[in-house]
Amino acid sequence: MREIYIDVVREGYGPDQVKRTMTVGELIAFLDQFDEDRPVYISHDNGYTYGGIREQSFRDPEDGGGLKMTEQEITEYAMKCGNEAAANLLLLAGPDGFEGSYDAYIELENRLRNGKEG
Repeated sequence: MREIYIDVVREGYGPDQVKRTMTVGELIAFLDQFDEDRPVYISHDNGYTYGGIREQSFRDPEDGGGLKMTEQEITEYAMKCGNEAAANLLLLAGPDGFEGSYDAYIELENRLRNGKEG
């Protein structure tokens, strides 16, 4: 089945710097036009790297952040998709979306950026 890609554009260092984003309702309505069995991928850097969307990809700051990614999940992702993609996923999750201390988060990010995982 043909894939669907979401091209990610970095617009700032915080949500307040993003000019516009879809609401949950808009996203659901937009995706309704596609066959529900089509896989959805995130495309970074004009298709240079890719990522997937999983339940752990979503978090709600109102409920304490939702599901958190573990170091093992990030490391497995690095082995599958490469260090840069895993570092971007870790950055997307942020320290609040990471199951571990802030120091462990920074250490993992440094290992990924320096090519010591995967």
